[in-house]
Amino acid sequence: MTPTSMLLSTALFVASFSAVAHAADPPNGSYRKTCGVQSFKDSVLTAHCKPENSPNFTTSQIDIRACGAEIFNRDGGLQCFARQGWGSGRAIPRGSYIDSCKNIIVANDQKSIAAQCKDSNGNYRSTQLRLTVVHAGVGSTMTMAISYAGAD
Repeated sequence: MTPTSMLLSTALFVASFSAVAHAADPPNGSYRKTCGVQSFKDSVLTAHCKPENSPNFTTSQIDIRACGAEIFNRDGGLQCFARQGWGSGRAIPRGSYIDSCKNIIVANDQKSIAAQCKDSNGNYRSTQLRLTVVHAGVGSTMTMAISYAGAD
């Protein structure tokens, strides 16, 4: 092999390796401030994330295919707002419930959300949130309602 052909082969190898490495870059998001990326493979992001009131990092995973907006760390768990509708897994619907809930998971049947939500004393309790579709009439916008099914 001549020096020129060896150089060309090396350049092609490096260029193809760079393209593969770039394709597997984890997505951007505010989670990067408090999480360390462990892996990103086949749309599944795995990271070690810091909970709000603990020095110990936890491992969390999210399938980003259902994400419509940025990925964020919610008390040690990767979350994102769903691309559309209820979402699935850790891709969750928007709503004020996120201010008082953590470890939010949309059920596979998309009829409920399991979460840990604060009670009236500020303590987190396992909670089931039921999802309901409210129609305002023909040709109008669909509204989503989330009702609390836990006990205080």
